Amino acid sequence: MIEQPLVSILMNCYNGEKYLKEAIDSIYAQTYQNWEIIFVDNCSTDSTSKIAQSYSDGKLKYYKTEENISLYSARNFGLKYIEGDYLAFLDTDDVWIKDKLEIQINYMNKHKCDLLCTNINIYIKDKLSWKLTQFITMYKMRRINILSSVDLLLKYNINLQTVLLEYKNNKEIIKFDEKLNHTGDSELFLRMSFLKKRVVYINQTTSITRLHEEQLSNKSMENWIVESKYVVQKLSHLLPEDKLVYLNYFSDRYVFLKYFYKKDFKNATKVISKYKKLGFFPFYYYIKSIFYSIK
Repeated sequence: MIEQPLVSILMNCYNGEKYLKEAIDSIYAQTYQNWEIIFVDNCSTDSTSKIAQSYSDGKLKYYKTEENISLYSARNFGLKYIEGDYLAFLDTDDVWIKDKLEIQINYMNKHKCDLLCTNINIYIKDKLSWKLTQFITMYKMRRINILSSVDLLLKYNINLQTVLLEYKNNKEIIKFDEKLNHTGDSELFLRMSFLKKRVVYINQTTSITRLHEEQLSNKSMENWIVESKYVVQKLSHLLPEDKLVYLNYFSDRYVFLKYFYKKDFKNATKVISKYKKLGFFPFYYYIKSIFYSIK
């Protein structure tokens, strides 16, 4: 009989009542059932607590911070209570497809892997309604890909909701940088890759996320630029000198995005043109496909 290891699912919430029940229900609907939810209520003032604690079967474990803290501080707060062999994440306005955990646990049971990620579908807010957009991965279109550090830096497309981490043997390095507000996920996953952890991508869709308009705002883009530069400085010592150009590209592509979103194609091209030989054009067409779906 194949072992069914425990999966700890970390959910962080601050005033997330609108989509919270839908998110939690997508976990309860999983075909793989050996899991626990570590639910962190970051001092919500809406009905978050009532909704979360209505799941009284013991599989959802509710914890509340003493005060409202930053996102990645709240994630680290939740990590203290993890008991599973594996760690997954679900934000409270996103959902999982019902066989998400089964797909990933089946792979983990057969292959050595520290981080496993997949495709994701995206709901983009279009004025009054949500429109589903198919996520187009930039990794090679084989069913399974082992991703190098260069793969990640050139075409970083890991969405937190799709990730399953081998936690038991990596708990010492699985911690989020609390100085960050936007790029804490990518800092952790890049760091794991740079430390020679095995990162694998499966060409299957397991999750659905919502992309809010404010996430595409100029202010949001500026924050991503500042934080990505911080990540570059922090992690640069983990890469050999001949790979640093890829790390710089990872940061500069957010500058490119800022101009691209404003339809300032002249400056966008200027920022990124020096990286064409590193694989800029596939990234360009990926971004174009996302932004041109917004009316």
